[in-house]
Amino acid sequence: MMRALIGPGIVVAIFGLIFLLAGLEDFRKTHRSWLFRPLDILPAAAGLGFLAMMFAVAGGAVYPPIVSTVAEPIVCPGGLDTLSRDYSYRPGQQGVTRNLLCVGEDGEPRDVTVPAIAVATLIYTAAGLLFSALRSMLRRRRISSADPERRDHDVVEN
Repeated sequence: MMRALIGPGIVVAIFGLIFLLAGLEDFRKTHRSWLFRPLDILPAAAGLGFLAMMFAVAGGAVYPPIVSTVAEPIVCPGGLDTLSRDYSYRPGQQGVTRNLLCVGEDGEPRDVTVPAIAVATLIYTAAGLLFSALRSMLRRRRISSADPERRDHDVVEN
């Protein structure tokens, strides 16, 4: 049942984020307090979160270590195993399903694919936000330290 709701849940989440971002833009225009400055990061976090989720889901389907190496210390410190199963339901067609399994203390393997993808998505989103913030700080520093002649060099006079 849970797997059947993942696709529609993603679509609802995307539309919800679109409406949230539109409402946030109106809210930011009317409320200019310093208390709401952290909300400025929300659009970037939403976009990077979506890209990180696509990277974790699609990349993890093709190459499972993209998810397992990042999520293993949090989801299953004992180690994750990848179970790949080939299937075919008509001639000429084939596919592969991949599941990430964690062996519990009782020795029974349990499927942790969805939590591993969620953790990898959060980690990749945080890494993207950190990279974006560092790039932004370096850009501001470079612009502020540039000499005035160089900044005005690109201005065309009529």
